[in-house]
Amino acid sequence: MQKTAQRILEHNQFHQKEYTSIIYHGGEPMLGGCNHIEMVTSILKSTLEAEGIDCRFGMQSNGLLFNEEMGDLMLKLGLRTGISIDGPPHINDRFRVDHKGRGSGQKLHERLQLLTSAKYKKLLSGFLCVVDLDNDPIEIYEYLRCFNPPSMDFLLPYDNWHRLPYKFDQTGTNNLYADWFIRLFDHWIEDKNPIPIRTFDSMLRIMFGGKSLVESMGVEPVDLVVVETDGAIEAVDSLKAAKDGITDLSLNVFNNSFNEAANHSSVVARQLGAKSLAEKCRSCDLVNICGGGIHSNKIFQGTGFQQPKRLLHES
Repeated sequence: MQKTAQRILEHNQFHQKEYTSIIYHGGEPMLGGCNHIEMVTSILKSTLEAEGIDCRFGMQSNGLLFNEEMGDLMLKLGLRTGISIDGPPHINDRFRVDHKGRGSGQKLHERLQLLTSAKYKKLLSGFLCVVDLDNDPIEIYEYLRCFNPPSMDFLLPYDNWHRLPYKFDQTGTNNLYADWFIRLFDHWIEDKNPIPIRTFDSMLRIMFGGKSLVESMGVEPVDLVVVETDGAIEAVDSLKAAKDGITDLSLNVFNNSFNEAANHSSVVARQLGAKSLAEKCRSCDLVNICGGGIHSNKIFQGTGFQQPKRLLHES
């Protein structure tokens, strides 16, 4: 952790950056426990803030281990968290179960009540859901809305052309995922006090000349890199869904700088914007909004990550 902190400092100083964003991801970061999280954060803070680098800390968690002890520590550290959730308990329990097959939805509901209480509500950065066509998007939105989160987002499954998403038809006759999002958008746009949805907000921002808020939209460079618990520097973790070992850059914080990682071909490919896309995508009028889709979804034998994204209503 000390070496990672030094590498982050080195990178920020080289590029004359005044702040850095550090996100604890997983797995489940809260499994580390309060002592571990405090140790890791203290090392980063003492190394970076002593040199004038503003640290912004975040976490992505399933929320099940959040309690008052964790909340008090997060307040002390200035550590906010996003919560991965599928929806209300009966929806959440379809796939989010413990080792005995018991649902976790009701327990999560109780944890969210604590997290969104007056004392801790500023710790919540938002909700993250994966689209499941069997679930009602409006029911999910309204359930999450009752916690008054700062934001929420809905992600397409991390599937690809070798493992097609649930109910997906690559012939172009099936628009179920588009229909799911359109139904959600129509409900959201009519909401008199809507909760920000990053995907929709990104679309609108790009249309009006702004920048995307998410890596799955637009053609802005992706400026993320992952440090694993053994010090390995890897490409963005979502790529693991595409192919085993694809995030391996053969770099680590003990021997390599983040500049070396930034110059690696797998990372450079994420900096090229529309130039990295298939010709069909580059010539599309919507490429600056769509961005060809999230990188991990596009892998296909023979074309690598240049498989064109099929238009939601191509016909």
